[in-house]
Amino acid sequence: ARKYTDSSEWDSSKAHHNYAEQIPITIQKHIDNDHQHLIATQPREPIGEMDVMYSDSTLLTMAQKYRTPIWKVPSQNLYQGDKNTILDDREKYEDTQTEFHIFAKNLLTRLDQLEGDNG
Repeated sequence: ARKYTDSSEWDSSKAHHNYAEQIPITIQKHIDNDHQHLIATQPREPIGEMDVMYSDSTLLTMAQKYRTPIWKVPSQNLYQGDKNTILDDREKYEDTQTEFHIFAKNLLTRLDQLEGDNG
């Protein structure tokens, strides 16, 4: 998503924010009554807060092109045409590792909570 500072609680466009608010409601609607307890304790905040919500599409494109995680792109054997662009933004690429670790930890915590509620 593109970041729109101060436009909503998640700094997203109004359209993106409205859509994101509908996701938990839609999920809850499609879970039968016997399993509602599995999502009752889940926060309605984005997984990993906003750490990976906003991404420069160039970073994602290069990660796909080099078939590697975003933070490893600068250390790849880069094509000559990509070198300057990627190496100028090296820190930006490498910083995504921390952001994705935060996202993964938050996701795993939520999954553990579901398993705890289920068992």
